[in-house]
Amino acid sequence: MADIRCCMKCMQPIQSSKCRHCGYEQGTQIDRNYCLPEKTLLNDRYLIGCLLGSGGFGNTYIAYDNLFEMKVAIKEYLPSEIVSRTESNPELQAKGADFQRTFEDGRKKFLKEARILSSFKNEKGIVNVIDYFKANNTAYLVMEYLEGVSLAEYIESRPKGKLSEHDALEKL
Repeated sequence: MADIRCCMKCMQPIQSSKCRHCGYEQGTQIDRNYCLPEKTLLNDRYLIGCLLGSGGFGNTYIAYDNLFEMKVAIKEYLPSEIVSRTESNPELQAKGADFQRTFEDGRKKFLKEARILSSFKNEKGIVNVIDYFKANNTAYLVMEYLEGVSLAEYIESRPKGKLSEHDALEKL
């Protein structure tokens, strides 16, 4: 198992509460979108770190894979409009009986997509899927962790915050 003495933002070893690699002060993550707490262990294998991003259908976390001893990204199926999670219970609950079937159907589709994506290994432009599983009454997709900036951050760094069609196609 990974030493809990790693930074929950960059997964590098740390000696104190502030990471010398990325500057993150441990334990300062804001609980957004019903995210899992830092240091949650999923599937007896994945140590959850900080929330990387969230959207209408899920959260994505940085994590540490204790089996392969490497950083990974984990996407959690969490359609925030129809489910909730409390601080004391990591299991998702539908916000009423009307949403239960919709949630279950969506989870099934999420796992099907994960299964399909896992068949594409080392394909240019497709992130490698390492694992997928059910836990906490939802589903998770484990992917290789790619260093770099998000598309939104890249576009923001461009002149006038725009990306030309030529530049977008050049990156393919």
